[in-house]
Amino acid sequence: MTGVRRPHTTGWSWPRTLLATVCAASLLLTGLSAPAAAVAAVGPGTYENSSLALTYVGAWTTTSSTGASGGSFASLSADGSADLTFAATGVQWISRPNAYAGIADVYLDGAKKTTVDLYSATTVNQKKVYEVGGLPDTSHTLSIRRTGTRNAASGGASILLDSLVVTGVTAPSAPTGLSASTSGTGARLSWDVGGADVAGYRLYRTQAGGTRAKVADLAAGVVATTDPDLFPGTTYSYQVSALDSSGHESPLSDPAGLTPPITAQPAGTYEDGSAALRLVGPWTTVTSTADSGGSHAELTGDGYAELAFGTSGAQVLARTNAYGGLADVYLDGALVKTVDLY
Repeated sequence: MTGVRRPHTTGWSWPRTLLATVCAASLLLTGLSAPAAAVAAVGPGTYENSSLALTYVGAWTTTSSTGASGGSFASLSADGSADLTFAATGVQWISRPNAYAGIADVYLDGAKKTTVDLYSATTVNQKKVYEVGGLPDTSHTLSIRRTGTRNAASGGASILLDSLVVTGVTAPSAPTGLSASTSGTGARLSWDVGGADVAGYRLYRTQAGGTRAKVADLAAGVVATTDPDLFPGTTYSYQVSALDSSGHESPLSDPAGLTPPITAQPAGTYEDGSAALRLVGPWTTVTSTADSGGSHAELTGDGYAELAFGTSGAQVLARTNAYGGLADVYLDGALVKTVDLY
């Protein structure tokens, strides 16, 4: 197209008819441009570096590693960033500091919040390098941006992303599918896998006539465990709860119970090494020609010895000495005597 230069001016102007045509074309092209698609906000949970919820800019690469939370981590050695849009009250960045890592800027909702130096003389797997909580329970965007700078001691300026953990204010749902079965002298428990924001489980046990007690805290991927060394003939009830990444605990699951069977022994002598005896705790065996079977068992920590029998009576033979302590004797779950072995 050709412009018309007006006399005594320093600029160019278009004829009115041509100007109108150009403007109309400009308006038409603008109208054809589609708006940018909104990024869907994710809820509480752990989002590994391979998750489609993350938006990457730049030449990120993925490296497999058994030390990473999901079996791999992502790294960036040129300009770029990683973003996550979430709808919750907090978020954590899990990284892998090492001797070649650089420095990253962290932005939240478009505002720079901090600068993170990922240098470490030794590699640290699954390290939480940034965390924020107490945010309004609405949509937010976390952006991790490579600066290209590094600690003076670092051999490189790459940034690394293992996973992002979105934390919430509400506890996860109670686990389902809890089952209990006899396993040797103990119990085997299993339950269904929880939701996205489950960071672990807590197992509880209630003994007949007793109060509920915590048995174990378990990792998110563990949905089966054992509870060894139960009392035969005693009824136990189990429940499990789920914990999220913020430490919130779910309601307890429906209970599952069992009663370990009693294997009663006939009349006879059962030495300290007999398989019929159940020894719980750090028992040690000491040989001695003075003992009935050539040895005796000693316990210096917490524990007990147990024998189930199907006769009308029982005797306990022990060795008393200057170092012996006190022991409680239970029969069918009831305390019947305290014995001084001094």
